[in-house]
Amino acid sequence: MSTTKTECQKMIDERMPIVCTKCGGRITPIKTVDNSGVPTHWAGCKRCMVFNHGTSPKIFEIARKIVDNVGLWLVDEMRPHKEDELKYAYWHGLQVNRAVEVVSMVFDLMDVEK
Repeated sequence: MSTTKTECQKMIDERMPIVCTKCGGRITPIKTVDNSGVPTHWAGCKRCMVFNHGTSPKIFEIARKIVDNVGLWLVDEMRPHKEDELKYAYWHGLQVNRAVEVVSMVFDLMDVEK
């Protein structure tokens, strides 16, 4: 069963405010095909070109600060030089995405509003 752009946008709107778990960008419907090859729309970030259901801006900011200020690496991948902007942005997004998962788990365990 395919999801229309309108249906997908409604699902996104019901979860607002949400942002991309990798870059903090806007979550929008992205046209794709499902595993059966049927055209459909999934929530995702067009800047990162990833399908993702997003997270709250609060959780994203905490996760980004953990990566940027604490230097915690949560994905076992070599850190590229900042001069290689594309590779660094990809690496940074992976780290923030994983930190979002950890912060979300902590919020759930502590019963903190996201």
